[in-house]
Formats: sequence, structure tokens, C-alpha cells
Amino acid sequence: MKSVLANNEEKQATAYERLASKLLLYTLAIILISCIPIYGAMYFFHLVNLYTWLYLIVCVCILVPAAFFIFKKTNHLSIGKYLLTPLSFIACTCVIWVLPSQASWSAFLIYITLSVVYLNMRVSIVATIYAVVLEVILLVFDPLVKALPVLDMIVLFAVTTMVGSAGVAICILGQKMMSNLHQQKEQIDNLLQEVERSAQELTQFGGQLQRNAEDTDRIGKELTTGFNEIAKGIDSQAGSIGEINTSMQNSETFIRNIGNTANDMTELAERTASLTRSGNEQVIRLREGVLEVGQTIDNTHAAMNTLRNYAQEISSVSQAIENIARQTNMLSFNAGIEASRAGEHGRGFAVIATEIRDLASEAQQSTVLITDILHRIHDQTEVVSGRIQQGKEAIDVIQLSAEQTESSFGDIMTEANTVSDRSVEIGSMLKELIEGIRHSVLETGTISAVTEQSSASIEQMTSSLQEQSTRVSRIANSIDELKQLIDILNHSLDQNNALVKSDEVVTEKAS
Repeated sequence: MKSVLANNEEKQATAYERLASKLLLYTLAIILISCIPIYGAMYFFHLVNLYTWLYLIVCVCILVPAAFFIFKKTNHLSIGKYLLTPLSFIACTCVIWVLPSQASWSAFLIYITLSVVYLNMRVSIVATIYAVVLEVILLVFDPLVKALPVLDMIVLFAVTTMVGSAGVAICILGQKMMSNLHQQKEQIDNLLQEVERSAQELTQFGGQLQRNAEDTDRIGKELTTGFNEIAKGIDSQAGSIGEINTSMQNSETFIRNIGNTANDMTELAERTASLTRSGNEQVIRLREGVLEVGQTIDNTHAAMNTLRNYAQEISSVSQAIENIARQTNMLSFNAGIEASRAGEHGRGFAVIATEIRDLASEAQQSTVLITDILHRIHDQTEVVSGRIQQGKEAIDVIQLSAEQTESSFGDIMTEANTVSDRSVEIGSMLKELIEGIRHSVLETGTISAVTEQSSASIEQMTSSLQEQSTRVSRIANSIDELKQLIDILNHSLDQNNALVKSDEVVTEKAS
């Protein structure tokens, strides 16, 4: 225990641990405060004395502020759960110590169950150890509990151990589920960050490509003006065409980079869909396992009902035997009276009547003992049935959470497929842009050759420049469409980030 406390002394508590500590604190406070009117009613009906009631009030006045003080000082640390848990068992011991009942030990099972709220295996193990130790103390010092039969003592420790084991099993399963969900959330967050980074790069490339298209359009207009002023020289026109060729080549390089980025986005979207499908399959398997556990609990509940029915049948048979024994006893008594009247001749008959009366008395005592045992079996059966019903309700809650998680994975898979389709569309558009730019480069080369050959080709070159201007406009339109797609992608990412932040705010408010 000391090593556990040392390892967790500087460790900060998670949001879930803070929420669990808060739930345990208020539950403990409500239980303790509710004991005051309960013991008051017991005092009113003379079940406990005034000293016991005042003792309980003093304990509650001390334990409740102590619990809030410990929570306030250790709520932000992981060590807090190791202090609130023993405090709850101390409070339980103080409450039931003066309770005049042999079944008071069963209150420890409630606090073992409360420790499961942390979903921490160590806390559940420590809680079970506390319960066993305190039960041993009750057996040693409490005369009512000490008077329990050996079988009841064995059942006491067995039930405590089984409840503790069930709590540990639930904690292990809960920790595994939380770990898997946390890992999947981190993977999805990383993928979304990659998509957001790719979208930003696409935005930068799109802006740069648009500027290049505007530069290309401006250069085309300058070339048209230069061709109209042919008197200034063919050399100036050839230089302008060379600049157009260079700009087109640069534009092709930029668009190719954008295409590579779009391919990366497609691969990221496909990996996101694959991880989502894997997580969905795990949730489906979890739901199937929960269904199997639920069926097992239903079967156990049915078996307990059958056991209760058998106990009732045995009780009926025992009552019949008791009635027969009572009548036999009465008949033997009457036979003894008749034998005494017969005098010396009825002496042997009187001895037989006495033996029959003794056997009837023993049978009647045995039926009383059997009835008492059946009552105890019935009480234990009711307790176990209640625990089974609680387990069934918990299974229903887990199954509902699994179904909601499966639906969320389906939504994520749909969004990932949408991103992949958009990336493919962007890649196709970029391929068309590259083909158009390559064609424009070829056209400018042709124009340069014609310009060098003869000034008579000016009209043809002007026409080619007009065609080039049209293609540049087409490129600009394609860039606008690309920007719209990028804006849609950024909007989706902003919505996802807002959703994540809202979830974090809700978690912080709850804790």
C-alpha cells in the first residue's frame, strides 16, 4: 500500500478520476446523513438507545466534513481515491458498530460496490481487503456477529470475496475499454491533424497557383500589346514569350505538388476509414460479449427463482411434518391417559405411548430447525437476486453505450469516405490543369518559333495568345473550384475541432 501511495503522490488525477471521487463523496455524505433520521426512528421504536443515536450524530458530524476536506485537498491528485475509499469503510464501521443486528456486515458490500466507480483494479482490491479486515474485527469484537454459526461466517467471507472479485473483473474490463477508446481517439485526432495540415498546404498551393495564373494572364496581355507594336522589335516579343514559357513550367510544378498532396490526403482518408472499421468491429464484438453476459445473468436469475420455489416447497413439507408430529404427540398423550386408566394391564401400552411422544417432540423440533434454515436460505436468495438485477441493469447501460459508439464510428467512416472522394476529385482536376498548362507551353514554343521566322505571323501569334488567355481563365476557374473544395474541407475540420472542444468543456464541467 505504501508503494502505491508513493508512486501516485505526484501524479495528477484524470478528469474521470475527479468525477468518480466527486460521486463517491456525495454518495457517502448522503448515506451518512440519511442514517441520522433512520437511527432516530429506531430510537423512537426503542430499537436502539439514546446513546447510540447521539454517537451516530457525532460520527456523522465528524466524518462528513472530513470527507469534504480530503476531497478538497486531494481531488487534483491520483492519491485522492486511495484516501476516500478507506474513509468510506471507516464511516461504514462507525455506523454499523452500534447496530444491534447480525446482518450488519452486509453493509460492507455496498462500499465495495461504490469503489468500482473508479474502474481501477487496485482500488477494488484495496476495498475488498478493507472489507475482509473489518469483518474480522467485527467477528472478534462484536458479540452479535461473533454468535453467527460457522456456516454463516464462511458465507460472509465468501460473499465478500465474490463481490470483490466481481468488482475487480468489472474494473479490468472498464480499463481495457477506456484504453482502447483513448487510443482510437488519439489515432483519429492525429489523422484529423494530418488532414488539416494537408488542407492548409492545399490552400497555400492554390493561392500561389492563382497568382501564377494571374501573372500568366498579365504576361499574355503584355505580349498582345508588344505584337501590336511590332516596330519595337521581334526580340522584345521573343523575350516575353520566353517568360510565358517559364511561368507555365513553374505553374506545372506547383500543380504537380498539389496533386501529390491530394494523393496523400486520399491515403490518409483511406487509413482513417480502415481504423474506423477496425474500431467498429471491436465495438460489435464488445456488444456481443455484453449480450452473452446478459444471457448468463438472466439464466442465473432464473436459477435463483427456481431455488426459491424449491425452498418454499420444502417449507410446505416441513409444515406438514410439524402438523403430523403435533397430532402424533396429542394421540400419544391420549394413549397414555387410556393406559393409566387400564392400570396394570396398560403399563406396556403406556411405555410405547411415551416413546411415541418423545419421537413426535424430536420431529417437531427438527421441523422448527428446518424452517429456520429455509428462512435464512430465502433471505440470502433475495440478496443475491438483488445483486443479479443490479448487474443486469449495468449490462443494459454498457450495451446502450456500445450501440452509441458503433453509431459514432459509422458517422466517422462516412466522413472519411467523403474526404477520400473529394481528394480524388481534386486529383482529377489537377491532372486536367497540368495537361492544359503543358499544351500552353507547347503553344508558346510554337509562337516563339513563328516570331523568329517571320514578322508576317503576328496575327497568328495574336490569335494563339487569345487562346492562351482563354485557357488561363479556365485555369483560374478551376483554381476557384479548388479553393471552394478546400474551404468546405476546412469548414468540416473546424466543426470537428469545435465538437472536440465542446466534449472537453462538458467533461471539465462534470468533474
